[in-house]
Amino acid sequence: FEFKAVSFRFSQTDGVVSVSRDLEGTAEGFGKVLGTGTFHGIPSSSGTLDFVAVNYPDSGPRSSAISEGTWSQLSATRFATTGTTRITTGEDSIATKFEGEFDLDAQTWTGTFS
Repeated sequence: FEFKAVSFRFSQTDGVVSVSRDLEGTAEGFGKVLGTGTFHGIPSSSGTLDFVAVNYPDSGPRSSAISEGTWSQLSATRFATTGTTRITTGEDSIATKFEGEFDLDAQTWTGTFS
């Protein structure tokens, strides 16, 4: 997958800061993807994340994806991500793992599903 961040929103709950990033891009086999990733635990060097998305393929059924995982800081502007994604077409559902990296300078989140 390869997503570009198009906006940011910050929030806090009980003193824990979260940043939500609206993302758009592509994922192999899924076509265009629009979603929101929320990264919890800022400004720690690690935390949790969730990602909710919908794809718009050139052909075939549209699906939704709900991901949960963790992030950890690799450098001042790079963060590793890992977790599980449940992809649902409305009738069928599969779970897959993901690994990726968010690059704050490039405003990109790239990675793989396995």
